[in-house]
Amino acid sequence: MSNGYLLDTNIAIAILTNESNVINSVQQASCDKMPIYFSVITVSEVFAGLEHEEQLRAEKLFTSKRSIDHY
Repeated sequence: MSNGYLLDTNIAIAILTNESNVINSVQQASCDKMPIYFSVITVSEVFAGLEHEEQLRAEKLFTSKRSIDHY
């Protein structure tokens, strides 16, 4: 497996709530060609706390990055 960043639930929520410092850091990692990953636990935790109308934005975030479902 290549190097990259495994982002946790707090970072996913910060992205979804438009926290600019977090978004800038993740964008910089992408510009540096570093893969961005979310665990399936993070995906599940985020979706569990979302209202129905917020789910589309989260789906876009998680489908644009890789999810890790095994170790």
